Amino acid sequence: MAAFDTARAVRKTIGCVMMLVLVATSDARMAGAAPSDVWVVRNDRGGSISDRLDQIARIRAQGMRVEIRAGVCLSSCTMLLTLKDLCIGAKVQFGFHGPSHHGQPLRPAEFDYWSDIIARHYAPALRRWFMQDARFTIGGYKRLSGAKLIQLGYPSC
Repeated sequence: MAAFDTARAVRKTIGCVMMLVLVATSDARMAGAAPSDVWVVRNDRGGSISDRLDQIARIRAQGMRVEIRAGVCLSSCTMLLTLKDLCIGAKVQFGFHGPSHHGQPLRPAEFDYWSDIIARHYAPALRRWFMQDARFTIGGYKRLSGAKLIQLGYPSC
């Protein structure tokens, strides 16, 4: 009788351990696959275009949602507007300017190349405006409100 109880207890313990492993594995898979992560952007002042391109690739690979909700989104931050799972707040101030090397003008061919890279991250109407106007601003920003971008078709938060 004691041997039967021991064997039963061992089977029960193994069953419980296996169940825990299955649950843990399932939870880990769901955490990795679910695009439930949200990155809320507030007061992003931009930075390197190539660094932003890397960040955008990581956001896409992780299936993250991006919400630009408050403050400012300046310079390379505006390239986040390319993301599919994105929303913006009406009061956010977006600041656009042309490419430069730490505020110094680029040679014409470089200027056109990097302007095109940036512009590819915008919807058509914004892209046209950037290429015809905002990219020629090097000291400072051409500003658009989130409300204006929402009027152009970007989703509101």
